Amino acid sequence: MAKSGQKPYANLPFALVKQGLINWPAYSIWLNDLDASTGSILFGGVNTEKFHGKLQTLPIQQREGGIYVDLVVALTGLTLTTGGVTQRLAAGAVPILLDTGSSLSYLPDPLVDTIYTAIQAIYDQPSGAAFVPCRYRDASASFTFQFGSSRNASITVGMDELVLDLASITSSPDPNSKPPNIKPTFSNGEPACLFGISPAGDSTPILGDTFLRSAYVVYDLGNNQISLAQTNFNASADHILEIGDGAAAVPSATGSPPATSTAGAGPTARPLQVGRVGAWAGLVGFGAGAAVLGVV
Repeated sequence: MAKSGQKPYANLPFALVKQGLINWPAYSIWLNDLDASTGSILFGGVNTEKFHGKLQTLPIQQREGGIYVDLVVALTGLTLTTGGVTQRLAAGAVPILLDTGSSLSYLPDPLVDTIYTAIQAIYDQPSGAAFVPCRYRDASASFTFQFGSSRNASITVGMDELVLDLASITSSPDPNSKPPNIKPTFSNGEPACLFGISPAGDSTPILGDTFLRSAYVVYDLGNNQISLAQTNFNASADHILEIGDGAAAVPSATGSPPATSTAGAGPTARPLQVGRVGAWAGLVGFGAGAAVLGVV
């Protein structure tokens, strides 16, 4: 702000507090599932009908100098469960940004390589994206993201929330005719879909909408904390509690011991220790991959 000659100003939650419209600079977000047309943002409150269990509270990571700039928390682990078998893909601590403005999620490259090997995703270097058969959407598989040092601070994302339809390719030599819809396919004719996790490269890792749809998230800017709980998809009821003030402002929230990670040190401050892929690593071809993921 100083370099641009502008003065600091209160962001929206703080402005709402100043105007007396809410009690505390905090808000909660519920995106709902991939097929939902609407979600909700609630300023100054928590809707307990929109999530399961208790909210787990994590500290927002500080930049160097002890300042808070981004909505970053410590990702400390990732597991993949398929066919009743759970495999740990990574453990450690790395700062990761929770960003509703990002359609996809972007994880550290070594971890992404492990994920792609496990599910046999095909990575396209020019587009920076990975593709999987669309029938993976029906797989009985899920990823569990772990935060902080508590096992309770975790969010599970089903494969159906990570397999995304690609935009149809439309073309026609006659501008007056209706262009045909051409669905992308692999060379073997298998319909192709976009996978919702991509490599972060040199940028800060991001958990975007492909993760956030499965989480109910409360951003407590007054205490520099973020609370997470497993979302309750398509919940139609409401039970709204006002967020109070002070150290325990967010209702129904339980603190999680912080993990040691410093956002200011960059995305590789304490890299996740990526595990070797187990039984799925040697499989080749989409037929085998689909069977592994429980697709009939």
